[in-house]
Amino acid sequence: MPTSLGSAGVTPALTRLRAERAAGRANTLGTMPFAVDERESREAIALSYGMISMVDDGIGRILQTLAEVGQLDNTVVIFTSDHGDFMGDHGLMLKSTLHYQGLVRVPFIWSEPGLPQPGVATAALHSTLDVARSVLARAGLQPYWGMQGMDLAASLADPAAAGQSAVLVEEDGHEVGFGFDAPARRRGYVRYSARIGACRSMKGATGVSCMTWPPTRTRWSTCSMTRHTRRSVPDSSSGSRV
Repeated sequence: MPTSLGSAGVTPALTRLRAERAAGRANTLGTMPFAVDERESREAIALSYGMISMVDDGIGRILQTLAEVGQLDNTVVIFTSDHGDFMGDHGLMLKSTLHYQGLVRVPFIWSEPGLPQPGVATAALHSTLDVARSVLARAGLQPYWGMQGMDLAASLADPAAAGQSAVLVEEDGHEVGFGFDAPARRRGYVRYSARIGACRSMKGATGVSCMTWPPTRTRWSTCSMTRHTRRSVPDSSSGSRV
Protein backbone atom coordinates (compact mmCIF):
# COMPACT_ATOMS: atom_id res chain seq x y z
CA MET A 1 0.00 0.00 0.00
CA PRO A 2 1.15 3.60 -0.52
CA THR A 3 2.92 4.82 2.60
CA SER A 4 0.95 8.08 2.41
CA LEU A 5 -2.46 6.35 2.52
CA GLY A 6 -3.06 6.98 6.21
CA SER A 7 -0.71 9.91 6.65
CA ALA A 8 -1.62 12.16 9.55
CA GLY A 9 0.02 15.25 8.05
CA VAL A 10 -2.66 16.35 5.61
CA THR A 11 -3.49 19.52 3.72
CA PRO A 12 -6.82 21.38 4.01
CA ALA A 13 -7.84 19.84 0.67
CA LEU A 14 -7.26 16.30 1.97
CA THR A 15 -8.98 17.13 5.24
CA ARG A 16 -12.03 18.35 3.33
CA LEU A 17 -12.20 15.25 1.13
CA ARG A 18 -11.91 12.95 4.13
CA ALA A 19 -14.62 14.87 5.97
CA GLU A 20 -16.93 14.69 2.94
CA ARG A 21 -16.43 10.93 2.73
CA ALA A 22 -17.01 10.44 6.46
CA ALA A 23 -20.23 12.49 6.24
CA GLY A 24 -21.49 10.53 3.24
CA ARG A 25 -21.35 13.54 0.91
CA ALA A 26 -18.51 12.36 -1.33
CA ASN A 27 -19.22 11.72 -5.00
CA THR A 28 -17.60 8.34 -5.59
CA LEU A 29 -19.16 7.90 -9.04
CA GLY A 30 -17.68 10.97 -10.73
CA THR A 31 -14.23 11.77 -12.05
CA MET A 32 -12.97 13.98 -9.21
CA PRO A 33 -10.77 12.58 -6.41
CA PHE A 34 -12.41 11.19 -3.28
CA ALA A 35 -11.05 9.77 -0.04
CA VAL A 36 -10.66 5.99 0.29
CA ASP A 37 -9.74 3.54 3.03
CA GLU A 38 -7.24 0.68 2.80
CA ARG A 39 -9.75 -1.93 1.62
CA GLU A 40 -11.02 0.28 -1.22
CA SER A 41 -7.50 1.15 -2.24
CA ARG A 42 -6.44 -2.52 -2.33
CA GLU A 43 -9.46 -3.45 -4.46
CA ALA A 44 -8.82 -0.60 -6.91
CA ILE A 45 -5.14 -1.54 -7.21
CA ALA A 46 -6.04 -5.18 -7.86
CA LEU A 47 -8.53 -4.23 -10.58
CA SER A 48 -6.01 -1.85 -12.13
CA TYR A 49 -3.41 -4.64 -12.26
CA GLY A 50 -5.97 -6.62 -14.25
CA MET A 51 -6.39 -3.76 -16.72
CA ILE A 52 -2.61 -3.40 -17.00
CA SER A 53 -2.34 -7.11 -17.83
CA MET A 54 -4.95 -6.65 -20.57
CA VAL A 55 -2.96 -3.73 -22.05
CA ASP A 56 0.26 -5.75 -21.85
CA ASP A 57 -1.38 -8.62 -23.73
CA GLY A 58 -2.58 -6.22 -26.44
CA ILE A 59 0.87 -4.68 -26.84
CA GLY A 60 2.34 -8.18 -27.04
CA ARG A 61 0.01 -9.01 -29.94
CA ILE A 62 1.07 -5.84 -31.77
CA LEU A 63 4.76 -6.61 -31.31
CA GLN A 64 4.23 -10.21 -32.38
CA THR A 65 2.50 -9.06 -35.56
CA LEU A 66 5.32 -6.63 -36.31
CA ALA A 67 7.80 -9.49 -35.93
CA GLU A 68 5.74 -11.78 -38.17
CA VAL A 69 5.64 -9.23 -41.01
CA GLY A 70 9.33 -8.41 -40.61
CA GLN A 71 8.88 -4.84 -39.36
CA LEU A 72 9.83 -5.11 -35.70
CA ASP A 73 13.41 -3.98 -36.43
CA ASN A 74 12.09 -1.08 -38.47
CA THR A 75 9.60 0.34 -35.99
CA VAL A 76 9.78 2.85 -33.13
CA VAL A 77 7.41 1.80 -30.33
CA ILE A 78 6.29 4.49 -27.86
CA PHE A 79 4.29 3.63 -24.74
CA THR A 80 2.99 6.45 -22.55
CA SER A 81 -0.05 7.94 -20.84
CA ASP A 82 -1.60 11.37 -20.39
CA HIS A 83 -1.51 11.34 -16.58
CA GLY A 84 -1.03 9.16 -13.54
CA ASP A 85 -3.49 8.16 -10.82
CA PHE A 86 -3.62 8.56 -7.06
CA MET A 87 -4.47 4.86 -6.61
CA GLY A 88 -4.47 5.26 -2.83
CA ASP A 89 -1.67 7.85 -2.62
CA HIS A 90 -2.53 10.26 0.19
CA GLY A 91 -5.74 8.28 0.75
CA LEU A 92 -7.22 9.39 -2.58
CA MET A 93 -8.56 7.78 -5.72
CA LEU A 94 -8.68 9.04 -9.34
CA LYS A 95 -6.93 12.27 -10.37
CA SER A 96 -7.15 16.08 -10.69
CA THR A 97 -6.00 19.32 -9.04
CA LEU A 98 -3.47 18.01 -6.49
CA HIS A 99 -0.37 17.43 -8.58
CA TYR A 100 1.44 14.92 -6.43
CA GLN A 101 3.98 12.58 -8.02
CA GLY A 102 1.35 9.91 -8.61
CA LEU A 103 -0.28 12.22 -11.16
CA VAL A 104 2.63 14.00 -12.84
CA ARG A 105 4.85 10.94 -13.23
CA VAL A 106 3.56 9.00 -16.23
CA PRO A 107 4.74 5.75 -17.82
CA PHE A 108 6.99 6.34 -20.79
CA ILE A 109 8.89 3.75 -22.82
CA TRP A 110 10.67 4.49 -26.08
CA SER A 111 11.80 1.36 -27.93
CA GLU A 112 13.83 1.84 -31.08
CA PRO A 113 16.17 -0.45 -33.03
CA GLY A 114 19.79 0.63 -32.86
CA LEU A 115 19.71 2.68 -29.66
CA PRO A 116 23.25 2.91 -28.22
CA GLN A 117 22.10 1.94 -24.70
CA PRO A 118 18.86 -0.06 -24.90
CA GLY A 119 16.93 -1.13 -21.82
CA VAL A 120 18.08 1.67 -19.50
CA ALA A 121 16.22 4.41 -17.61
CA THR A 122 17.01 8.11 -17.64
CA ALA A 123 16.48 10.68 -14.92
CA ALA A 124 16.02 13.44 -17.51
CA LEU A 125 13.02 15.70 -17.10
CA HIS A 126 10.66 15.51 -20.09
CA SER A 127 6.98 16.00 -20.85
CA THR A 128 4.49 14.81 -23.44
CA LEU A 129 5.22 17.99 -25.40
CA ASP A 130 8.53 16.37 -26.35
CA VAL A 131 6.95 13.28 -27.93
CA ALA A 132 5.58 14.89 -31.10
CA ARG A 133 8.78 16.79 -31.80
CA SER A 134 10.82 13.61 -31.32
CA VAL A 135 8.58 11.65 -33.71
CA LEU A 136 8.98 14.33 -36.37
CA ALA A 137 12.76 14.30 -35.90
CA ARG A 138 12.89 10.52 -36.27
CA ALA A 139 10.86 10.85 -39.49
CA GLY A 140 13.26 13.50 -40.82
CA LEU A 141 10.60 16.22 -40.75
CA GLN A 142 11.00 19.78 -39.52
CA PRO A 143 8.72 20.92 -36.67
CA TYR A 144 6.23 23.65 -37.45
CA TRP A 145 7.15 27.21 -36.56
CA GLY A 146 6.78 27.86 -32.83
CA MET A 147 6.33 24.19 -31.92
CA GLN A 148 7.00 23.53 -28.24
CA GLY A 149 8.94 20.63 -26.79
CA MET A 150 12.40 19.24 -27.52
CA ASP A 151 13.79 16.25 -29.35
CA LEU A 152 14.42 13.30 -27.03
CA ALA A 153 17.45 12.28 -29.08
CA ALA A 154 19.99 13.37 -26.47
CA SER A 155 18.27 11.47 -23.65
CA LEU A 156 17.84 8.39 -25.83
CA ALA A 157 21.53 8.39 -26.70
CA ASP A 158 22.78 9.17 -23.18
CA PRO A 159 20.78 8.41 -20.01
CA ALA A 160 22.82 11.05 -18.19
CA ALA A 161 21.64 13.85 -20.51
CA ALA A 162 19.91 16.74 -18.74
CA GLY A 163 16.63 16.92 -20.68
CA GLN A 164 14.35 19.88 -19.98
CA SER A 165 15.28 22.39 -17.29
CA ALA A 166 11.60 22.54 -16.27
CA VAL A 167 8.16 21.45 -17.46
CA LEU A 168 4.71 23.00 -17.13
CA VAL A 169 1.76 20.86 -16.04
CA GLU A 170 -1.57 22.43 -17.02
CA GLU A 171 -5.10 21.36 -16.14
CA ASP A 172 -8.49 22.93 -16.76
CA GLY A 173 -10.97 21.30 -14.42
CA HIS A 174 -14.25 19.90 -15.64
CA GLU A 175 -15.99 19.33 -12.29
CA VAL A 176 -16.35 21.29 -9.06
CA GLY A 177 -14.40 20.00 -6.08
CA PHE A 178 -12.03 20.74 -3.17
CA GLY A 179 -14.30 23.45 -1.82
CA PHE A 180 -14.19 25.64 -4.91
CA ASP A 181 -17.42 27.04 -6.28
CA ALA A 182 -16.41 26.26 -9.88
CA PRO A 183 -14.01 23.91 -11.73
CA ALA A 184 -10.38 24.71 -10.92
CA ARG A 185 -7.60 25.68 -13.29
CA ARG A 186 -4.29 24.26 -12.15
CA ARG A 187 -0.79 25.16 -13.29
CA GLY A 188 2.27 23.35 -11.99
CA TYR A 189 5.88 24.31 -12.70
CA VAL A 190 8.23 21.37 -12.16
CA ARG A 191 12.00 21.57 -11.90
CA TYR A 192 14.65 19.22 -10.53
CA SER A 193 14.85 21.19 -7.31
CA ALA A 194 11.27 22.40 -6.77
CA ARG A 195 7.67 22.36 -7.85
CA ILE A 196 5.45 25.45 -7.81
CA GLY A 197 1.75 25.23 -8.46
CA ALA A 198 -1.08 27.73 -8.78
CA CYS A 199 -4.75 26.82 -8.58
CA ARG A 200 -7.58 29.21 -9.51
CA SER A 201 -11.28 28.49 -9.70
CA MET A 202 -13.09 29.83 -12.72
CA LYS A 203 -14.84 32.27 -10.39
CA GLY A 204 -11.65 33.66 -8.95
CA ALA A 205 -10.65 31.85 -5.73
CA THR A 206 -6.89 31.36 -5.75
CA GLY A 207 -4.36 29.13 -4.05
CA VAL A 208 -0.60 28.89 -4.58
CA SER A 209 1.47 25.92 -3.48
CA CYS A 210 5.25 25.78 -3.38
CA MET A 211 6.65 22.28 -3.21
CA THR A 212 10.31 21.66 -2.44
CA TRP A 213 12.02 18.91 -4.38
CA PRO A 214 13.25 16.57 -2.97
CA PRO A 215 10.60 16.63 -0.21
CA THR A 216 11.64 18.31 3.01
CA ARG A 217 9.15 19.64 5.51
CA THR A 218 5.62 20.96 5.82
CA ARG A 219 4.95 24.59 6.62
CA TRP A 220 1.85 26.74 6.34
CA SER A 221 1.79 30.50 6.00
CA THR A 222 -1.40 32.30 5.03
CA CYS A 223 -1.26 35.66 3.29
CA SER A 224 -3.44 38.60 4.28
CA MET A 225 -5.89 37.63 1.55
CA THR A 226 -8.01 34.87 3.06
CA ARG A 227 -8.25 32.98 -0.24
CA HIS A 228 -4.56 33.12 -1.09
CA THR A 229 -2.48 30.45 0.59
CA ARG A 230 1.16 29.50 0.27
CA ARG A 231 2.49 26.08 1.23
CA SER A 232 5.59 23.91 1.25
CA VAL A 233 4.24 20.42 0.59
CA PRO A 234 6.23 17.20 1.02
CA ASP A 235 5.52 14.26 -1.28
CA SER A 236 5.55 10.70 -0.01
CA SER A 237 7.64 9.35 -2.87
CA SER A 238 11.30 8.67 -2.23
CA GLY A 239 12.24 9.77 -5.77
CA SER A 240 14.10 13.03 -6.18
CA ARG A 241 12.97 13.79 -9.73
CA VAL A 242 9.77 13.84 -11.72
